[in-house]
Amino acid sequence: MAASFLDMKFFKIMKQKLLEERSQWILWGPVGIGTGILLYFGLLYEPIWWVGIMGMAFSCLFLLFLRILKVEHFGGWFLVVVSLTISLGFTAAQFRTYSLKTYLFNYPSHVQTIQGEIKKIEQMPKGLRLTLRKVTLSSIRLKHPLECIRITFKGKLSYGQDNLVPGQKVQFKGVLLPPNAPIAPGAYDFRKKAFFEQISAVGYGVTAPTILEASLSQDQGFKNELFTWITKVRHLLTWHLKTTISGSAGAIAAALITGDRAGISEELREHFANSGLAHILAISGLHLSIVAGLAFLILRKGLSFIPAFVLRYSIKKWAAAFAIALTFFYLVLCDFAIPAQRAFLMTGIILLAVITDRTALTMRNVALAGMLILLLLPESIISPSFQMSFAAVIALVSGYEILRKPLENWRTNCRNWWQTLLLYLFGITFSTILATIATTPYIVYTFNRFTLHSLPANILCIPLLSFILMPTLIVYLILSLFSSGAYLAIGLQKVIGFMIKIASTISSWPGSMLLVPSISPYILVILTLSFLWIALWKTRWRGWGGVGILLAFILSNFERKPDIFIASDKNLICFLDEKGKGWVNSLQAGRFARETWLKMVALQEAQKIVEDGEDQPDGITVTPLMYQVVKDGKRVTIYRSVQKVQPIAKSDLTIFPYVMQASANAKVLTGYDLKMKGGHFIWLTQKGIKVRTVRDGVGTRPWSFKMKE
Repeated sequence: MAASFLDMKFFKIMKQKLLEERSQWILWGPVGIGTGILLYFGLLYEPIWWVGIMGMAFSCLFLLFLRILKVEHFGGWFLVVVSLTISLGFTAAQFRTYSLKTYLFNYPSHVQTIQGEIKKIEQMPKGLRLTLRKVTLSSIRLKHPLECIRITFKGKLSYGQDNLVPGQKVQFKGVLLPPNAPIAPGAYDFRKKAFFEQISAVGYGVTAPTILEASLSQDQGFKNELFTWITKVRHLLTWHLKTTISGSAGAIAAALITGDRAGISEELREHFANSGLAHILAISGLHLSIVAGLAFLILRKGLSFIPAFVLRYSIKKWAAAFAIALTFFYLVLCDFAIPAQRAFLMTGIILLAVITDRTALTMRNVALAGMLILLLLPESIISPSFQMSFAAVIALVSGYEILRKPLENWRTNCRNWWQTLLLYLFGITFSTILATIATTPYIVYTFNRFTLHSLPANILCIPLLSFILMPTLIVYLILSLFSSGAYLAIGLQKVIGFMIKIASTISSWPGSMLLVPSISPYILVILTLSFLWIALWKTRWRGWGGVGILLAFILSNFERKPDIFIASDKNLICFLDEKGKGWVNSLQAGRFARETWLKMVALQEAQKIVEDGEDQPDGITVTPLMYQVVKDGKRVTIYRSVQKVQPIAKSDLTIFPYVMQASANAKVLTGYDLKMKGGHFIWLTQKGIKVRTVRDGVGTRPWSFKMKE
């Protein structure tokens, strides 16, 4: 009876709280859609095509049933609406996957002649990268046509290719490789990304590309012609900025205008990331709001000098329409990047509110933008750029909604220049703190690190970008149509150089990069739901979200790093000894796999393990025949050479990396298992040996490797 009473009281309180938040319900629509999408991507096997549709149909039927019978049961309506939004997200993800049907390479090819039409050109710091479509291979007859391929030309092969433009057909000799699956359990899935970007294969050129047709074909249709023209404009703008503004400054200028970050060196990207300025290099809401604001302000002020227009027309609406058009062109130039799409949708809704004389509801703008992006591009939800951009904007909107009245009073009473300056500095500081707190979980989950110095870096660089750099870049591009604008190019080089100096200096400070071990996806889900609970509700019960955040931090402390990592190619074996120090069997093999493992266990470096070395790992025995790891009373033996599948030493788990045949013994792993299941993480615990593979997380999906037995 007591338990029943408590249950009834709990549900009554929940109902009352939800009814108080009735105006906020719509904001949870994208959350339900996103949940359905995540359920789809979390499956290990591809579901039957009608699963999502049936879920939507049943939800709609129940809604109709409740409506016809005039049922007022709150719980019933709540569950049916939640089911409908989840089914909608699940169906959108299914439809998106089935509509693409991208064929992915599964095995490397031999050197062969490759022909294709240039879709995209990227000037890398150490080479050239081409994305090709309409690809034909000379020596392979494929069962499925290739969508696009991405080929890299390095060294001398990349020189003298300034005459290449999108739309040209080229030919060269090269090697095609399959897009990479996750290198380790829980690592980033490049193969899934390639599937949704419709990249069938990657590879490298053996000979330089030669142009087969200098002019575009005439039968490609209006849509392809328009796409090719836009791509050529983007490429020419990128080339112009990189050649007229020398050095790294030109590459950053191109990133700010066209979104092409290929020319920025890895070292410079690290400086911006470690100083908390990486968001400046990715076109997002900051950049689009600057462009929209400039367009709106210039046209409105310009038309205000013409009395005939001011007296007859609403120039504010004309300026808003012009700003929408210009920001859409900017969106096209940056190749529809996910953060830019979200920012354009929000900016467009706000400017449409100006045109229609309505008040823009900012958090609803975020929800509408989120729903549109998730329904059109469901794979965006697993993109770090989507996660971080929406987390930042939700935090900013929610935070400023709380402080709206104090800030309005402060702004009204600001009469001195120093008060206005203080208000502006407070805005930058408050925005940086909110955005940093909101995006930190996603930065840690994706990159296994975060910085402590984003606040001073943003206080210095955001005004520089907003008031000097972006406006000057726009003026420079306009002047370039009529003159060289060399004097502006010199000024831009100095301004961008100053911003680079700020990033480099702050990134060298202690604490600029703190490594964090990998966290489980379920912890990120708990943090996300807790953050949304705080941000989307308005009444006091939003504070309950703090309990979820505290729970996530407690659970993260129980996460244990893997004791052993074996790469799928069996050439790299990594160990974590009892002191938490990293050891590897080779410092040459598997460089990318080794770097990925080091990030996931939050280590700067690892030491090579040798039999007769002075420094020996704790709990790991090394002999010419094997490695033996002993921890918590469990033993794992890894043989270093080809052996028969017959354990020589007594062990809880025996691994034969160089034996390419399956074993029926559950306590034995072979090279065949590494090939079929990908990289392995192994934990030695008191309860037993725990093994987790790449295949355990990827499953059998359209983007998975199709391995031959």
